[in-house]
Amino acid sequence: MCSAGARRWQATVERAGFELIQLQDPRASEILGLAPGELPGEIKLRTRDGQIIGGVDAFAYVARYVWWAFPLHLWMAVSPVRELAKTAYLPIARNRQRISGVCGLRPMIAAQ
Repeated sequence: MCSAGARRWQATVERAGFELIQLQDPRASEILGLAPGELPGEIKLRTRDGQIIGGVDAFAYVARYVWWAFPLHLWMAVSPVRELAKTAYLPIARNRQRISGVCGLRPMIAAQ
């Protein structure tokens, strides 16, 4: 599910100035301060100032830099909306492997 989403949105987020890397990439462990092979339970983002944020906050941050997604960024600034989005996102992140299997999604393949 995460890999399919990354493939779908890669061009958009790269145009906004972000680089997508797989969590299995050794750079990801270094950037996020993870042990080798350790994977976080949700999407992670290193902001332009070096802060690490995750989940819904990461999506809202990127939306700030994508012109057509900017309204999502504004909505996410409203506390009740942000909390509702976090509540909805947690079970998706927790069950992403099962969801991917049921939907028949393929994992993203790293370019060599």
